[in-house]
Amino acid sequence: MAGHTPAALSKYKERSFAMDEVWKPVVGFENRYEVSDMGRLRSLPHETEIYRRKGKPYTLKKRGAYLVPQPRQHGYMAVWLYGNGGNNGRAGKQYSVHRIVAEAFLPNPNGYSEVNHINEDKTDNRACNLEWCTHKENSNHGTRGARIGAKNRANNELRRTSQCK
Repeated sequence: MAGHTPAALSKYKERSFAMDEVWKPVVGFENRYEVSDMGRLRSLPHETEIYRRKGKPYTLKKRGAYLVPQPRQHGYMAVWLYGNGGNNGRAGKQYSVHRIVAEAFLPNPNGYSEVNHINEDKTDNRACNLEWCTHKENSNHGTRGARIGAKNRANNELRRTSQCK
């Protein structure tokens, strides 16, 4: 699997999965991909029509496979999805795994816009670890506020002690 970071591969392969894992179609890609309640994604077997510049078009048969998520800039896991989704099958687009899982498994009756990781582990994309929330709730969740506050207090103290008297 060229191009995948070793850390992402090893964590993905090491995680043990339940035998009663539930699979649902990915919203917007119902005929191409499935997502599980354990946060895994897989492509479904499908046929793609390929057009040559000269000659007849032919059909390429693809086998289904598990997708290996990659970490994004801020630590959230993402996958590239292609096909009958948002880009009309021409090009792929990167999607956050936690959002795909939440859209498939979690009801969102209040129409919240963000998905929160309850245990604050951005790589733990199990449905039981996710919840829909507002931006304010997501920002205030967990220890993030305390960590930022401690950092700001330390910076303020450093500024006070370094000023000339």
